[in-house]
Amino acid sequence: MYWPALSIGLLVGNLTGTQLAGLEATVSSASPFIVVPGDVLDRLGMPRARRQRFQLADGQIVEHDVGDARVQIDGKECVTAVIFAEPNEPSVVGRVVLVSLLLRIDSAGQRLIPVVGRR
Repeated sequence: MYWPALSIGLLVGNLTGTQLAGLEATVSSASPFIVVPGDVLDRLGMPRARRQRFQLADGQIVEHDVGDARVQIDGKECVTAVIFAEPNEPSVVGRVVLVSLLLRIDSAGQRLIPVVGRR
């Protein structure tokens, strides 16, 4: 059965929380990381800490800058690595953020729901 992509609102910002931007993002359990257009992150004054290689779904290897961001979804907040994407690329929320915020995708209800963490 096919489930449509889940789109959510979130806040992403610098580590001090003094600069935040509201974004619409697709949630993808297939993607590990959060991806945000680099121009948005640059406007927030977020430093590009390192450059890393990533494999896309089609197998292509690309390089992107990576930094650390504060992310808020449904009132929950965490700090996580963020990929600086090309300016017109869509924002994506991946597994690392979902696990960090103890959220999972409810495909039938098309929403994120809280879960009990495992340790």
